[in-house]
Amino acid sequence: MLKILSTIITWCLAMHKSLLLSTVSLFAALFFIVTEFTPGIPLYGLSAKSKIQVSIVLIPIYGLVLGPYLGALSTFLGVVLATLYPKPASSVFSYMNIFSPTIGTLIVGIVSESFLAKKTITVIKTTIIFFIGMVSLWLILPVGRIAFPFILFHIFSFILIILYFLFYEKYDYLKNTVFKAAILSLSGIITDHFIGSFNGLLFFSYIVGMKTKTLARIYISAIPFIVIERTIMIMLATIFTASVIKLIPKSLYIRNK
Repeated sequence: MLKILSTIITWCLAMHKSLLLSTVSLFAALFFIVTEFTPGIPLYGLSAKSKIQVSIVLIPIYGLVLGPYLGALSTFLGVVLATLYPKPASSVFSYMNIFSPTIGTLIVGIVSESFLAKKTITVIKTTIIFFIGMVSLWLILPVGRIAFPFILFHIFSFILIILYFLFYEKYDYLKNTVFKAAILSLSGIITDHFIGSFNGLLFFSYIVGMKTKTLARIYISAIPFIVIERTIMIMLATIFTASVIKLIPKSLYIRNK
């Protein structure tokens, strides 16, 4: 009897691992397809070849449905595939930016814990630690200090996220599906952009060798374009994420398996 029970448990674990592997592969392939076969937005002022991919609107959905770790893994594999196909990218910057949407998905997964597991305090602490860490890293670099106005949009976004969760339990209207989708989209897409922008500082300062003031001017001049572009991306992601929240029961989220 024990042997039969052991066999059943082993089979179930194998099936579970197989399901997770299949799910990660499927979502990674989806991220790759959207990245590869949809037009990107040119990166203002820095590189004609580098583009902001429309696939970032999938970040909040991956973090919500798959959770922080499976979601980040799926995103990571999808971006790696897009970076290597049809031939490996020639720019170091492309490889650096593999981690931008990956960490964005991770943050969304953590933020979504407040909605699914009522871990609001943990979410606030994590958001604050990440926010302070990213701002500190930005200000360590000379060009980052000069281009400080560039991250005011990001700072405002993180403060908005923190304020949302501080008042989340007090006001029922904040628990509306659209608000939840907007916060998830904001946290993922702003994180992705913050890390990508930081990577840009490192790459163009220390690998390309661009002068500090020149690079800072480019970043500052890009602020209006960045605000418009990210706002549009956040709105699109909010629509898609709200649809997922409405149409897919929580019981079907892979993170619950």
